Amino acid sequence: MNRDTIIIKLAGIARDEYWNHTSDEGTGDKMAAAVTDSWQEKVKTEVDKIDVEVPVFEGVSSKIDIVDMTERNAYELKVADNNPQHEFYKDFIKVLVYNDNNLPKIKKLYFITGSNGAACLNRGFHARAIETIRRLGIDVEVIGI
Repeated sequence: MNRDTIIIKLAGIARDEYWNHTSDEGTGDKMAAAVTDSWQEKVKTEVDKIDVEVPVFEGVSSKIDIVDMTERNAYELKVADNNPQHEFYKDFIKVLVYNDNNLPKIKKLYFITGSNGAACLNRGFHARAIETIRRLGIDVEVIGI
């Protein structure tokens, strides 16, 4: 199994362990944080040369969930299915700013979310936006888990 497959699979395992749909925003935020923390810990254990919570540039609070500099890939996880586009565009901008301030540059963004969220991003306007992002030099893959 290659590195990206392992990282994506571990995101699904962490989501299955900690995520339950809820209408309570505070509870949802806590569960989403638990999923992300669990995923990052699992990835650090299973895949070598991985960085978690990578600052976009020095001195800012914006961070990328996981960066694999061996492959030059970024991984962002949006746990809930609702409004995936808000997080997706923010995460793409983080990679864009990272690349403008760091070397080596990230080549690919894996955006991992629930299957309904991925379906939303892989059609219509969002699919066209992803094509445009690719023409800017950053490959993008939206993965449903």
